Amino acid sequence: MPGGRNLRGERLRLARRRPSPDRVRARVRDGGEQSRGGRLRRIDWATWGTVAGVIAGIGTLLFTAIATYYGAAVSKDQLDQSREDAARQTRDQASQVAAWTEIDSENEFTVHLRNRSQDPVESVRLVFWAYVEPAVGVGHVDVVQFEQTMSVIGPCSDMIVEEKALRYSKTVRADLGKLPDNPGVEVKYVEFMDRDGGYWVRAPGSGLDQMDPRSTYGVLEKADPGVKVLPGLITGDPAFRAASGCVGDSR
Repeated sequence: MPGGRNLRGERLRLARRRPSPDRVRARVRDGGEQSRGGRLRRIDWATWGTVAGVIAGIGTLLFTAIATYYGAAVSKDQLDQSREDAARQTRDQASQVAAWTEIDSENEFTVHLRNRSQDPVESVRLVFWAYVEPAVGVGHVDVVQFEQTMSVIGPCSDMIVEEKALRYSKTVRADLGKLPDNPGVEVKYVEFMDRDGGYWVRAPGSGLDQMDPRSTYGVLEKADPGVKVLPGLITGDPAFRAASGCVGDSR
């Protein structure tokens, strides 16, 4: 039948043009896998980029914090060191001035004031006590207060006040006399001005202190109630000699 042949031929021709199911499924499957794989790759790159950015940000913040901390610590140490250096320089000359007493082989004392610095000190006031005898009443004692003042004491100098130059009297009308034998002696304090115009006071037991130039240390106001302070007189001028062991000196 000619019509039947023609119909079968048309169906065969269409069947040949139509893709097979295996090819369609394989193409669809391959395309789906590629699509899913591409989507996974895109998500991985985005995640790693975000994680890397967060890690970099944390590292930057941590580094900045550490650098800031150590920078502040170094700055504080430098500031503290600068303050210590400034304080040391301020006290440099004043720390080279000291006063003390000595007793010789004949049991006579001398009072010394030494300036070991390479610069003079000015407005010097040396105050010391000589203990003479007990006053009337138990627990009381008479002391004689002596003051040696000097406008200037030169660099590397030792000023010496000898016992034989000291005089005192028990009353205002009494004649001045020498101290009794073997009196006790004690330096109370020394005031002076350094090369920079700073005023200082050095006293036993309290060390070296900077003072207001308008004030006076004033031992009389600090005397114990059981101590009777008598005025003393230093006759003549003190002796001077070169001091050994001066700062910057090779002696």
